[in-house]
Amino acid sequence: GRERAQRLGEEHQAVAGRAVHATFADHLTRGGTELLLIDTGSIGSTFDGLRELGRRAGAAAEMDRAVDWAEAGIAGVALAMPVATLPFFGAPGSFLVITKRTWLGDLLDKTIFQNLAAESAGNESFPGCVQVSDEVLASLQPALMLLGRAR
Repeated sequence: GRERAQRLGEEHQAVAGRAVHATFADHLTRGGTELLLIDTGSIGSTFDGLRELGRRAGAAAEMDRAVDWAEAGIAGVALAMPVATLPFFGAPGSFLVITKRTWLGDLLDKTIFQNLAAESAGNESFPGCVQVSDEVLASLQPALMLLGRAR
C-alpha cells in the first residue's frame, strides 16, 4: 500500500501507472519522481501513453516504432467475418462480462470479434467488467467464449 508507493517514489526517477489513488501520488512523487498516468482502458489510449513514456524517457523514435509495429500486428490479425464472442472472467460467486470499455474489449472490436457483452450495463466490480445474471449469460449464445484469468 502506502509504504510500497513511498519506496517506489524513492527508488525510481519515473513511475508509470494506470491510476493512482490521490493519497499515493504524493508518496510516489517525493524527491522529484515524475508520475505518468497511462490510461489502459483502450488500445489507443495505452499506445498514446507508451508514446508519451518514450518521449519522456528520451526514446521517442524507438517507442514510436514499437507502437507502430504493434498497431500493424493487431490490424493484421483482424477477422474477415465477425465471430459472436463472449469474453468473461469468474469472480468469487459470479461471472463478470468484459465490455468494450476495457483493453480486451477494444482488442476484440479492432480484430472484428463480435463482443456480445460490449454494451452490457450493470454493477461494475472493475472498470468495464459487468456482473450479469445467469439468465443473461445463457441468453447470449456465443460461438466462442473467452474465459480470462488473472495471474
